[in-house]
Amino acid sequence: MKEGKTMPATCDELLSELRSARAELLEVLESIPEAERETPGACGAWTVKDVLVHLNHWEGEMVTLLYTLKRGAPITSILLDPKLDVDACNARWVEMAKDRPWERVWSDFLGVHTQLLRRTAEFRDDQLFQPGLHPRLGKTPLWRLIAVCAFEHEREHAAGLRAWKGSLKNVQSG
Repeated sequence: MKEGKTMPATCDELLSELRSARAELLEVLESIPEAERETPGACGAWTVKDVLVHLNHWEGEMVTLLYTLKRGAPITSILLDPKLDVDACNARWVEMAKDRPWERVWSDFLGVHTQLLRRTAEFRDDQLFQPGLHPRLGKTPLWRLIAVCAFEHEREHAAGLRAWKGSLKNVQSG
C-alpha cells in the first residue's frame, strides 16, 4: 500500500487501488526509452521486458485463482502451493519469454490487468475481505492475495524501475 493510505474495505476501493498502482507503473514504463527496454539491470539482471513478463505471470496466476474460486472449480493456480519456489518460477517464466517480442509482452501486460479487474469485480465485498472464502486460503482474505500479486507488486517494481531509470541518467551524463 502507498504510505499513508488505508487498506481498501470494498471491492470498489480495491479496484481503485489496482487502477492507481497500474497508472503509477505505466507512468514509469512510458518514460523509459525504447532503446533501454531490453537493457539488463532494471531489476537485478532483468530487463524491463523481463519485469513485465514477471508481473504478467503473477497477475495471470491471480486471474486463474479468481476464476476458479468464483466457479467453485478445483484450484490450479500455484499461488496457494505451500512448496512454491518463487525464485524458480520467476527464472523459468523469464527464460521462457526470452524470445517473446516486446509488443507481445506489452499486450499481455495490458490484457492480464483487464482480466484482473474483471475477475476481481465479480466478487462481493464479503467474499474479498472476510477470511474463510476457501479452505486453502486459510485465514487470509482474498484481497490480501490480490494486493500481494498486483498492486503492491506493481508499486514495488515501479519504484525499482524509477530508481534504475535515474541511474541510467547518471551514467549517461557522467
